[in-house]
Amino acid sequence: MKSRLWNRCKAGPVFSLYLKCGAVFSLLLMSILVVACGDTTTTTSPLSSSGPAPTVTIQMNSNTSVPTLPDFWCGAWAPQTTPAFNQHGNTLVTINAKFVQNTNGNPQGVGDATATATIWWSPNVSETQQATTTGDGLAVFFFSAKGKDMAVNHNSIVTVQFTKPGVKTCTVDQERAAFFTLIPATSPSATPCAHKKHNNGQCKNGG
Repeated sequence: MKSRLWNRCKAGPVFSLYLKCGAVFSLLLMSILVVACGDTTTTTSPLSSSGPAPTVTIQMNSNTSVPTLPDFWCGAWAPQTTPAFNQHGNTLVTINAKFVQNTNGNPQGVGDATATATIWWSPNVSETQQATTTGDGLAVFFFSAKGKDMAVNHNSIVTVQFTKPGVKTCTVDQERAAFFTLIPATSPSATPCAHKKHNNGQCKNGG
């Protein structure tokens, strides 16, 4: 009797250990099954599916450099490029010209310079005037179109040369010349007799 009880007491702890190990193993097995049977869908981000992220490379040395301003430059232009020509000789053609220098990267007018303008009414007819530039480098010329019938409906050009002691000469040549075209002046149309009665081809006040 004593021997049976001893054997039963001796086997009790071993059985309890097996029971605990079996429970732990069962839990592990269930966990593996749950993971294995779970959703296998993999979600990827748009960046990962479309390849590596784009990169921007800025090359500082490849930028286009700003052109350097010349020491002096000049130009000429006609404010009215189609002045009306009339036979009375009171048509004036205005030509503006400007002389500018580069001062520390900023344009500045050259004052008190002599500007010589030559107008070519036709290949064989020319005229010259002189003017002095103002403080902002501007010179203005006024040419009379009297007797210049040959220039009507033809392109006329004006070249200008700027000179000043101690300053580089600047020339507006034929490639950059001011230009204009004289056009025939239209005669005003006759105004009908307003509030008048016609009598034998004459207009008279109506009663």
